[in-house]
Amino acid sequence: MPTDIRKYYRTADKYKRYHPESERRKEIETLYNTFKKYFGRKILDICCGGGILGFIVEKDGKSYVGVDINPDMISLAKEYARKTRAKKCRFYLVDAKNFLLNEKFDTITCLGNALCHINVFDWIKIMENINKMSKKRAYIILEYRDVVKLLYEKQWKEVMVYEENNKKWVDLLSGADLKRGEFLKFAFSPESNETIEFTHAIWSPFIMRAVMQVLGWEVVEERENPKWQGIIEVYKKEKKHCEFLISN
Repeated sequence: MPTDIRKYYRTADKYKRYHPESERRKEIETLYNTFKKYFGRKILDICCGGGILGFIVEKDGKSYVGVDINPDMISLAKEYARKTRAKKCRFYLVDAKNFLLNEKFDTITCLGNALCHINVFDWIKIMENINKMSKKRAYIILEYRDVVKLLYEKQWKEVMVYEENNKKWVDLLSGADLKRGEFLKFAFSPESNETIEFTHAIWSPFIMRAVMQVLGWEVVEERENPKWQGIIEVYKKEKKHCEFLISN
């Protein structure tokens, strides 16, 4: 069940909170300053949203490439780049699984729990391309929610009620596809009768580290993000990797 990303962020989430001048900018600035030693001259941002990270790192003279599958996000990023005359930021509307440039990057990022939209099989496909686009001793900075820990500690909510875009929304866990490592979720608004089905990938450090290790990356630092029960991990490219034969 592929998620309609554009519909999801237009209905059950506020895509404009990913605007480069939104409150989220402060969070990204804090993350950048905290992990600044891992940011090289050329940065590739997977699931870049509105490109907030790019406009931050550009001020330090770094070049930035942002990739996102959501047209709304890329439109926000490109519009702001034109407005601010950002010359070192480039944005691509593309599925990250199919993205491959003839360039080498020092640092790759995937922030803000974007990995909830990417299951382990799709992440491996993305990483195969990242390995081709990353320099020796490159770094990857990942931010995601430890779903297994939340389940074990009984903190995962099967039903959530919240307000988004001036509407009440009910978010339900409707099932799980354990072959693909995804929860199946369903959100609806009683006020407007809008509905959307989406998936939430199941991640945990033991899953991510096993995948990354086989692909030639070793974790060098980790920190918790208690604000949204997340984890931040930094990986360093260490050796040649093994290629997965993916069949899903």
